[in-house]
Amino acid sequence: MKRSNRVNSTHTASVKFKGAAIVMAIAFIMIMIVYGVFFGMESDASSMDTYREVQVSQNDTLWSIASEYCDDSQDVRTTVKEICEINDIQPEDIQAGDTIFVPVN
Repeated sequence: MKRSNRVNSTHTASVKFKGAAIVMAIAFIMIMIVYGVFFGMESDASSMDTYREVQVSQNDTLWSIASEYCDDSQDVRTTVKEICEINDIQPEDIQAGDTIFVPVN
């Protein structure tokens, strides 16, 4: 009888260990999913952002610069807004000789 108790104890410990390993694996997978959702998208978005350094010429406006560098599918107003945000400026702030960053696709 002693022998069967040992076998049962060993079997129970083995089942508990496997159960703990499964729980840990599921927890790890859930953490990776949450991490990917919150940090993965941000990382992908920021790595896709590409900027070009542009020197403002005489008679340039943010509208004319944005029109030159934005996609045909994108609204020029959106690009002007992005340029203002990236450079921390207002549209009337630019002058000939200034250097600004412009998002390019």
